[in-house]
Amino acid sequence: MDYMENQNKKYFFNFFLQNKNLSKVQMKKRDFLIAREYLTPQNTEIEKHVPKDTASFLSLFNDPNGFKFLTHDFDPLSNMNYATLMELTNKVLKEACGRYEIPKSLYALIDTFINGGTDKDGKPKKWRDCSGYWHEENYACKQWKEWSNENPGHHLLSNEEFAKTILKFRGSIRIVKPILSDIVQKQDINHSNLKIETEGLEKADFYTYVWALEDGLKRILDDMNRYSNKTPNLKISFQRKYSDDFSSRIIKITQIGSVSSSLDDALQRFHAGGGAFNEIRKVFTGYCNWSIEAIWDGVPKRWNILKDTEVPEIEEFDETNILGFSHVLTYFSK
Repeated sequence: MDYMENQNKKYFFNFFLQNKNLSKVQMKKRDFLIAREYLTPQNTEIEKHVPKDTASFLSLFNDPNGFKFLTHDFDPLSNMNYATLMELTNKVLKEACGRYEIPKSLYALIDTFINGGTDKDGKPKKWRDCSGYWHEENYACKQWKEWSNENPGHHLLSNEEFAKTILKFRGSIRIVKPILSDIVQKQDINHSNLKIETEGLEKADFYTYVWALEDGLKRILDDMNRYSNKTPNLKISFQRKYSDDFSSRIIKITQIGSVSSSLDDALQRFHAGGGAFNEIRKVFTGYCNWSIEAIWDGVPKRWNILKDTEVPEIEEFDETNILGFSHVLTYFSK
């Protein structure tokens, strides 16, 4: 925005601020526009949201020429060993990060598990597993390297203690049956005011950073818990949609009977940088698309908060039976 354009906008908004003849609806709209234009944090770095890049990156854990042997035993016909695995995975990591836009948290997880290293204070870097616990062990640590030198041709999975850590990492990058059911059950215990019904969760199987999914789900339920005295019933469902390119893995969290009155108010808080939804956005950015479907001001509307295609931020949709206020998380699988 150049200087004159910025000045013209200031004069325009000042005119409306001084106008005493606006209705309450017009004043609300005015305040929303000002908040969106001037109060959205300008210095906050927002990561790029390319969830299909994340799906492509994580698909490398299925590829013998990618990351597969970080979490699986060597193929007897592959001539793979510790040294060649380290060389291969570092090459793949470098090339993939040049090709794909992935979340920083995911890069930190993979890079630390492969290469270890130290943080800015000189302490060993740690990676966080699917349960939220931190680990210092990694492929480059002294103990794993020495064992590999003493046991040439054998995978670290051959060591029972190392295998426990590797399987923890493996469980951190992939939702497998029945992990999603377990995550929801744990959150059900921690949100006892909510009565949660589930559907299809046992079918969930896809790659993602599991801790980020659980953290985001927890934040959604924390927000819904505020209204549990009026609308305690929740439904969490999972479904798969297949395509030739990227298949979808959809998690829908619905607070039954919950209706929102003002979308403008929600948008104003969100674009001003505040509220729980901004924290949820940070967790899901790069991992999944995120929409909210609800009755807003008496009309069925979809608020596309995180999107990877050119769809409107707000769109009306034809839905004759909206059960309540729904968060829709769309992950991708390649």
